[in-house]
Amino acid sequence: MTLFLVSALVLTAICVAQEYRGSINGRIVDPQQKVVPGVTIAVTDTNTGSKQETVSSGDGQYTLPFLLPGTYRVEAQLTGFKRYLREGIRVSTNASPSILRSNWVDRMRR
Repeated sequence: MTLFLVSALVLTAICVAQEYRGSINGRIVDPQQKVVPGVTIAVTDTNTGSKQETVSSGDGQYTLPFLLPGTYRVEAQLTGFKRYLREGIRVSTNASPSILRSNWVDRMRR
């Protein structure tokens, strides 16, 4: 009986650990490769309209985890800059596309 219970717990843990979602992440830097903190990053699932936001950290890093597989629109905004928009970002199971890594600040300048 004890062996069965331990086996059942292990199998449950393995099933729960299988992740079906993905994430979008990256590091925002300017053309001189200096980090850009405080950028609001928003992703919207183009099929459902579901939206998730985060803000880039002091070292320019951002992560938007637990996204369902699908196609997303990504927007980046920072006061004093134009809004950056990129569409058609595909997120797959256990995938983490990295975008907005560089030179987007140049395109956002007013």
